[in-house]
Amino acid sequence: ELFEKCHADLLDLFSSKTEKQMEGWTETETISKWIIPVLRALGWSEDEDSDPFAQETSFTIDEFEKSKTYRADLLIADSIDELGFFADRKMKADERLAKAKKHVLLPVEAKYWGRIKKQHANKLTQQEEKEKSDLQIDDTKSLTPNRQTLKYMEILNSEWGILTDGATWRLFNREISQPSENRFLEFNMYALYKIGLRAPNNEADGLIFREATR
Repeated sequence: ELFEKCHADLLDLFSSKTEKQMEGWTETETISKWIIPVLRALGWSEDEDSDPFAQETSFTIDEFEKSKTYRADLLIADSIDELGFFADRKMKADERLAKAKKHVLLPVEAKYWGRIKKQHANKLTQQEEKEKSDLQIDDTKSLTPNRQTLKYMEILNSEWGILTDGATWRLFNREISQPSENRFLEFNMYALYKIGLRAPNNEADGLIFREATR
């Protein structure tokens, strides 16, 4: 039953988006229109009212005798009941971090649609970065996307972390990935999207889609 719901939810999501739409998304739009719906389909929540997700949460910590700010794009908490502390601006920095370490299951580092592969192929342009990326203050901005993800895992003491631009999803494990930022499990969601669009009218693609989402 859970598999059937995941299968149906992903098909509904895929059929509601076009490549032209996705290619124009900013980072924030990629999170709200794709990443969170995918996480819901995968079983992290039933709907918006039960989302255990906190967006754009900042942590200020002291490193090397300097105060640094790290802003996580998306955090998955162990319970929706624990999301209140993320929005509590009166909470002291050390208290917020302690709470996050206790209740955050994993951080999700997000990029605008297709950015990861564009960077790998050296096809990023400064104009596109300016228009689509989140340019808020964050001391991880000088790091690679992989290293950014690992940094949030380190700050939050999380065993797992995700890096995604919607099309590409990378799963990091603290023990395996920390020695080398290029050690991760990668899943091509864009390829699944293409197969999913053909699945209703193609028996072979339908079978592939079902097995890939199982």
